[in-house]
Amino acid sequence: MSRPEGTTFGVEDYFRVVRALGPGAVYVGHVVGRHVGMAEQLAGAASVEEAVGGAEYRGHLRLARGLWQGTRFDGAVVLALDHRHLMEFTQHVLPLSGERVVFPSYLSGNYAFLFDDEGWIITHPKLWDIRGLDARGRWVPPYTASSSPADVAAGRIPFRLDDAGFVHPSYPAAAQAVRQGLSGVIRASNVAGVDKVMAYAPVRFRHGSYATSGVFGGVTIGARTEAFHREALATGEVISRASRQTLRTGLLLAVVLAFVVVIASLWLTRAIALPIRRVAATASRIADGDLGARATLTSGDEVGELAADFDRMAGLLEEKDRRLQGSLEDLARSRDDARAYAGRLEEQLGTLRHLQSISEFLGTTFDREQALKIILRTCVQGLGFDRALIYLREPGGGSLRCLAAEGFGAGAMDECLAEPIDLAQSASAPACAVKTGRAASGAAPGSAKEGAGFRYVPMKIRDAVVGALGVGAARPLSPLPEHLEGGLQILAGQAARAIERARLFEAVNRERSFVAAVIASLGTGLVTLDAFGRVLTANPYAEGALGCGPGGLVGATLPARGADPALASWVEGLLGGRDLEPREFELVTPEGARSLSWVPSRLETEGGIGLILQFRDVTAEKALSRSLERVDRLASLGRMAAGVAHEVRNPLTGVSILLDDLHDRLSSEADRALVARALQEIERLDGIVQGLLDYSRVGGMEKRLLRLAEVVEGSLFLVQKASRSQAVAVEVRVAPEVPAVLGDPEKLKQALLNFYINALQAMPSGGRLEVSVEPAAGGACVRIADTGTGVPGEHLDKIFEPFFTLRPGGSGLGLSIAHTIVTDHGGRIEVASGEGQGAVFRVFLPAGEVGGLQGSSPS
Repeated sequence: MSRPEGTTFGVEDYFRVVRALGPGAVYVGHVVGRHVGMAEQLAGAASVEEAVGGAEYRGHLRLARGLWQGTRFDGAVVLALDHRHLMEFTQHVLPLSGERVVFPSYLSGNYAFLFDDEGWIITHPKLWDIRGLDARGRWVPPYTASSSPADVAAGRIPFRLDDAGFVHPSYPAAAQAVRQGLSGVIRASNVAGVDKVMAYAPVRFRHGSYATSGVFGGVTIGARTEAFHREALATGEVISRASRQTLRTGLLLAVVLAFVVVIASLWLTRAIALPIRRVAATASRIADGDLGARATLTSGDEVGELAADFDRMAGLLEEKDRRLQGSLEDLARSRDDARAYAGRLEEQLGTLRHLQSISEFLGTTFDREQALKIILRTCVQGLGFDRALIYLREPGGGSLRCLAAEGFGAGAMDECLAEPIDLAQSASAPACAVKTGRAASGAAPGSAKEGAGFRYVPMKIRDAVVGALGVGAARPLSPLPEHLEGGLQILAGQAARAIERARLFEAVNRERSFVAAVIASLGTGLVTLDAFGRVLTANPYAEGALGCGPGGLVGATLPARGADPALASWVEGLLGGRDLEPREFELVTPEGARSLSWVPSRLETEGGIGLILQFRDVTAEKALSRSLERVDRLASLGRMAAGVAHEVRNPLTGVSILLDDLHDRLSSEADRALVARALQEIERLDGIVQGLLDYSRVGGMEKRLLRLAEVVEGSLFLVQKASRSQAVAVEVRVAPEVPAVLGDPEKLKQALLNFYINALQAMPSGGRLEVSVEPAAGGACVRIADTGTGVPGEHLDKIFEPFFTLRPGGSGLGLSIAHTIVTDHGGRIEVASGEGQGAVFRVFLPAGEVGGLQGSSPS
């Protein structure tokens, strides 16, 4: 912000000015904001009074002070005063009364505005009169006599009083007077040609940019005198003149009466008391309000002349009184007109206040049903109608349907909500209002029974008619009062925008719910982190995989409980800008260690660049990969074993025959013992070769649908004698409804027999051998458990490899052959053991055809 291009509007240099002002100085700038054109403010309305929902002037005024350490400049504190606070000083002024208005009437001339020390208008009912920047960040030039017609028509004409002499010469004079600190009153006319009286006064201010002139600017209040005001003033003047004339006449009459009394007292002795009393009585009647009373003396003397003069003065007084009464009646009529006008204004203000409150509510709600109820209730309770309803276009736009109604009986309500209106075929009033975009009058649903007309107002959004708002009163309003017609238009526009906003909000919610459902149903973990490594969101798979309940990850940092600590350093490196490369980390759970494959990507957040981490459990994949590698190794070893057995067995047979012959020829017992020992080793080697042959021949199988219980029973028969001799108890359990499997019964017996032999060899001093047959996912399972010496954990992954054995003298081929047989049947083997803890082998075999044999064998 030390450069103007970095400020809000790209033109302010307050940072440079504050540094140049030095310690203790305060900077106050001018109003800066984007210029609002006429079309933007009016938004289709005919005047600023009717413009609702148009653009607002967005600007501010900067105040700043430098931060100094001695002579060192460290920075600046900057405050921005929203332009709306300036508008509040003049926005609600109604010069001709003590009332306040929502928005001043520009066309009436009764409004106030502010201008700064350079003469630019900074508050005004017409926002396009306020100084501002265009879309490219340049100041819009002021309105002058040479402004182009296109700029004038578009409202690109901010007003500067110093350049406005062509509108009225009083404007530059007022601006100059304010800069001199003077206030006053001028006569002027605005751009609309309205003559008015305008008072102005300076706003004294000596800080920042205003130190030179000593004023922030000026405030003006203008007013136009209406016709009834001029009549009232004229009537008041007539009353004032009549009052003064009456006072003079009364004083004159009092002087005359006093003179008459004096004359009467002097001439009482001359027998003139009666005429004097008549004149006095007449004067008393006049004083009591009988201005038609007359003395009427026929004598030709002075008393008669006095009475005649008195009668003439009484006639003049009666004429003055008639004129005064007429003036009072005119004043009373003007007062009644003013009261009626004030009543209409109050009614209109009430309507506007109601519309303003409902507009504020509709601008914040996204519930369409609630918005419809509030709109209809406003029509009935706020605007004084008896019934109201709303029609909206259905999807596709070819028909109208009544969505809500207020004030109708049950039967009429059913008719309102019944069938939609076909716009192509119907000539009804709501259809006409929607098709023409203009208000229309016509019947309402149920009007044939209730006999009341309706007024339908189109509901528009950006020149597109989306429906119609209909209202009706018990007593038809023909024509509809202007303020109600305007209020309905405003309410219809607000209703259309509220309904559109609710529709968009519902659509966004549906999209958001769909996205949330997709993320929640992912079969992989998804975690988002902010720039500080805190978890923003996590889907249910991630929460479950990382051992947290719903919402338990949000706000925490990775790694979670049981995760590899290296995960934290990997995440920290990614947040620091390291290349996005997938990694695998282990997660320790109560079920055992699991391998998780993590894939990162960048995420822009408000606080910086965060991360999106997606992970999946690859434990099963890695186990399958190891199994496939083992199968490949065993297959290669089988082929090699077949070759070795074929090449070695024939020479062994020859050697065995020769040694046997040599044994028979030797006479020394010692030599015969050595040969016998060699024959025993050859027999042992022949056993190993036979094992290799058996291992290499497991591929030739004849599979059929069979019961595992029968296979287990047949294989256990072969070890009954050995188990009894070793004091090993054999327990067999067969679960009901075990699926049949497809396999070679002899090969499966051979495989199971190898497990039994291994178990018996691990229990030389007795124990327990448990064999169970049970259903499993997609097939069946044979579980073989013993209580023998067990297998150390570090050797578990090697027990199925050929020639690996923990028993002295063992060949290490039994479990390898069993593994090969089970694998060739499409099955798998799981083993769990520990040193001194016995061993548990689970042999899983896939089920045969659907609907195959089911059942079990007795133990």
